[in-house]
Amino acid sequence: MENQEILRQKYNPENSILRNHQMKMFDILNIVVEICNRNNIEYWLSCGTLLGAIRHNGFIPWDDDLDIEVLNRDYKKLLKCLEQELPSNLKLQTNSTDWDYPAVYAKVKDENTKIFESNNIDSQYKYRGIYIDIFALTPMSKFSNTISTQTHRSIMYGLRAIFKRGKKNKIKSITMRSCMILLLSFYNILKLIDNLIPNKKLYYGYGAAYPENHCYNDIFPLKQHLFENKLFNIPNNTNKYLSDQFGNDYMNLPPEDMRRTHTDKIILDIKSAPKN
Repeated sequence: MENQEILRQKYNPENSILRNHQMKMFDILNIVVEICNRNNIEYWLSCGTLLGAIRHNGFIPWDDDLDIEVLNRDYKKLLKCLEQELPSNLKLQTNSTDWDYPAVYAKVKDENTKIFESNNIDSQYKYRGIYIDIFALTPMSKFSNTISTQTHRSIMYGLRAIFKRGKKNKIKSITMRSCMILLLSFYNILKLIDNLIPNKKLYYGYGAAYPENHCYNDIFPLKQHLFENKLFNIPNNTNKYLSDQFGNDYMNLPPEDMRRTHTDKIILDIKSAPKN
């Protein structure tokens, strides 16, 4: 693997836009983790953030995303705590706080910043700042994951693709919210069925549109690992977790043409940004 310092200088040197973006996400992470710890909510680094922690002891050098997970049983409690305890510049984005937001997982966004995501997918969102993702791992059957994923992609992300072509308006927001409420009712039916099925895997929530899954015993008991020179919770069996998600060669760097970001443009301080 390439030397870490060479990678840093190539992709995210100090004071570069990407590095400043990463540090903004890191600041949000620290605040969310403080709230988790204060309220006895178990979280852990996940997805590419966990891969970065293990492979780079910090962000993947070219990454502009940050993910954490909690168990579904703690998710609603965490959302309530975030609504009450986040500082004023940070906004909780869910399909309840932003009717144009189509996902079933949450984001915490810094409203002193603004990003423009690839393919303009966030153009209709109420909150558009730099963010971290919060996923709720939920026990479910493979069938429920498959059917909820396909349904959610077809309806919610299909509507987003249509609506982003026009101006934001109340009719679009009400349509998105109404469809989400119907889907959540459908997911509750799937959940009732899943309660009768033993030995379910942990997926990223009904309608989360991710096929990856994990076992409870691979996550708990949590341990800690360095991420950007600070200790954070990670799954206990990180090798199994990362192998399940990225394959057995996860410690190898991907080809350079696969080292992509999610964002086209970033405004790190909207107060000082020039007016158009």
